[in-house]
Amino acid sequence: MAVTNKFPSIIRLNVGGTHFTTALSTLRKYENSMLAAMFSGRHLVEMDEEGRYFIDSDPTYFLHILTFLRRGQLPPTDIAREVVREAQYYGIDALVDQLSQCQPLFGEVVGRQEFVKQVPNYRMNLENMISIARRKLSGAARLA
Repeated sequence: MAVTNKFPSIIRLNVGGTHFTTALSTLRKYENSMLAAMFSGRHLVEMDEEGRYFIDSDPTYFLHILTFLRRGQLPPTDIAREVVREAQYYGIDALVDQLSQCQPLFGEVVGRQEFVKQVPNYRMNLENMISIARRKLSGAARLA
């Protein structure tokens, strides 16, 4: 495979064997992402035998990554969990942040402390549940 660090404005990609075409500006949209770093000119990017830039990754959800980069469009909710993993891999924090606010991911992508902050009276409800469970357990122990 050839290696290059100069890029045309239209990029032909081979992502795990699936071919995509997009604008260089799309890949560079989020400057702290892995894609922006790959196509910054600071790194050598491998090319396949047909001259496509090669990304050794599963292509299954890459189209949804590109769609977000192009239009800001989120993927369908039934595949959001998988797409957020890909977005994390590619370092596209804006997509991770937006997906973390959507069902069914709310509370999964957001860290536990952030989730707890968003639940009203979390500490009080937790203490009430523990208290109820202890009373039930101690009552069951007396019956045994």
